[in-house]
Amino acid sequence: MKKLSILVLVLSLVLISGSAFAQNDMMTSGEWFIGANYDLGGSMKDDVDSYDVDAGFSITGEYVMPYRDKMSLGGGITYQLPRGVEGTDIPTNSEFNFIPLYGLVKYDLEEGAYVVGHLGYNLFNGNDEFVAGGELGGGLYYAAGFGMNLAQFNNLEDMNVGLMYSVNNGTHTGEDEVDVSYSKLSLTFNYNF
Repeated sequence: MKKLSILVLVLSLVLISGSAFAQNDMMTSGEWFIGANYDLGGSMKDDVDSYDVDAGFSITGEYVMPYRDKMSLGGGITYQLPRGVEGTDIPTNSEFNFIPLYGLVKYDLEEGAYVVGHLGYNLFNGNDEFVAGGELGGGLYYAAGFGMNLAQFNNLEDMNVGLMYSVNNGTHTGEDEVDVSYSKLSLTFNYNF
């Protein structure tokens, strides 16, 4: 809980400082985005093995505000719907999910394209089969991707589509503490409201 409190404080400072340092003539106001991601499976690794992860969906909320020139800063949260993991030593019906809280930097390119990076902290959850009597702990989250605003298409100026590679880290403590890393590629769909 202490790590989560520190992360919330850091994200708040990023948002406040971005607002304070933004140039008034460039600063209009922040924008809220809500999105859905299709996570193309991926893999989960621990200290010894690697496992295949089922495809799944995630729901994202972000606040993004202009900073300087073509750069924007913001923060967000993503909720991954639980997904299955497969391996010879993984119990049947094991499911897990991460909930990353993060700061973001977005840089606008030409023709509505952009690149974006995330850095934050994950909450790590799993069902009883996945946890197997142990405990789960959160860890570092980071992601990078690119996207495109669909303004060139009629009536789609509030929509963005993109591709994002992300890594969720956490720990599983049973007899020993094991570091867990889940990496995936996602198709992202965001709506500005």
